[in-house]
Amino acid sequence: MPLRKRNKPAPQEPSSSSKQNRIQRHLLQKEAGTSATPSQGIVLDLKRDKEYTWILERLKREFQHKKKTAMPKRLKPMLASSLAEPFNDEAWQFEIKWDGYRALAYRENGKVDLRSRNNLSFCHKFPELAEELRRWPVNAVVDGEIVILSPEGKADFGALQAWQDAPEGELLFFAFDLLWIAGIDLRKEPLSVRRDVLRRIIPDSGAIRFSDSIDAYGKDFFK
Repeated sequence: MPLRKRNKPAPQEPSSSSKQNRIQRHLLQKEAGTSATPSQGIVLDLKRDKEYTWILERLKREFQHKKKTAMPKRLKPMLASSLAEPFNDEAWQFEIKWDGYRALAYRENGKVDLRSRNNLSFCHKFPELAEELRRWPVNAVVDGEIVILSPEGKADFGALQAWQDAPEGELLFFAFDLLWIAGIDLRKEPLSVRRDVLRRIIPDSGAIRFSDSIDAYGKDFFK
C-alpha cells in the first residue's frame, strides 16, 4: 500500500504489505461506481478533442507562471520503501500497490514510449497499451503500473507475465502521477496538484485508468 505526502514535491513512497485483493476491489468499486468487476477487452472511448483542448487551455492559465519546457526523457520512477505499520495523517495519500510492471508513459504528438524502471521499452510486449496511449490527445509523461485484472477484479501478475503467449484478463495502465504535460513540468508541484490534473485528463473509459487513493485514513484503508 504506497502512501505519499500530499503537499511535498518529489514525495517518497513508503509501503507495507496488505490485503491487496480487498483493497483493489474497494477502489475499483469507487472508480466504477457500481461493480468491481471491469468489463472485458480494451475499449477506447476518450473524451472529445474539444474537451481536451478546453482542459489544456485552462491548465496553461493555471500554470502561466511556469516556463514552458521540453518533455523530459529517461526519468526514473520513485520506488517504495517499507513501513512497519499503517498510520493516519491528513498530509498523506494512501494508494494501492498494484501487482504489475511499473512503467513511465511518454506521449508526444502521437509518438509513444512505455519504459520500465530499468528504462527498457514495454511497447513490443504491450502494443495494445502503446496504441491506446498514442491515440490519447494529450502530450504527457505519466507514472503508473501495467496490470492484468482477472474477471473477479484482482491483479494477476502471472497472467501479466504470460500475456504475449496467452493473453487472458484485462490489460490496463493504472496512472497515479503526472510529471509533465503540454510543456508544463509538474515535478516540483505538490503531489495533490499533480494528481488533480491527472484525474482531469484521464479518459472516461478504456485501458488508461486513474489509480485512486484515500486521504488521511491509512489504518482504515489497510484493514
